[in-house]
Amino acid sequence: MEEGSQQLHHQDAVDEAEEELGAMKEMMYRIAAMQPVDIDPATIKKPRRRNVRISEDPQSVAARHRRERISERIRILQRLVPGGTKMDTASMLDEAIRYIKFLKRQYIALCDSVIFGILADDSIKH
Repeated sequence: MEEGSQQLHHQDAVDEAEEELGAMKEMMYRIAAMQPVDIDPATIKKPRRRNVRISEDPQSVAARHRRERISERIRILQRLVPGGTKMDTASMLDEAIRYIKFLKRQYIALCDSVIFGILADDSIKH
C-alpha cells in the first residue's frame, strides 16, 4: 500500500472508532438522563481533615470558604455527570460540557417534536 492510502485507511479507522465511541456515549447519556440524582448538598460527604490547624486570619477564612463552596459544587456536578464520580476534576468538567451539549440537543429535539405534533393536530382538525 502507498503511504497516502495507508494514512487514509488509518484515518477511516480512527473516524469509525470515534463514531462508535460517540454512539456509546450517547446511549450512556440517554440512560443517565433518566436516572434520578440526589444533589442535596447535605447528603454529599465532605472529605475529612485530620490534625490540621486552621488559620483564623480573615483572608484565609474567606479563601477557605470559597474553596469549600467550589468543592461542594464540583461534588454536585460529579453526581450529575454520567461517570463523573470516577473521573478527575478536569476530565469530569470536559465530560460535563459534552453531557450538557447532549442534553441541549435532546431538549431541542423534544421541543421540535412537540411543535410538530401540535402543528399536525391543527392540520388534522382543519
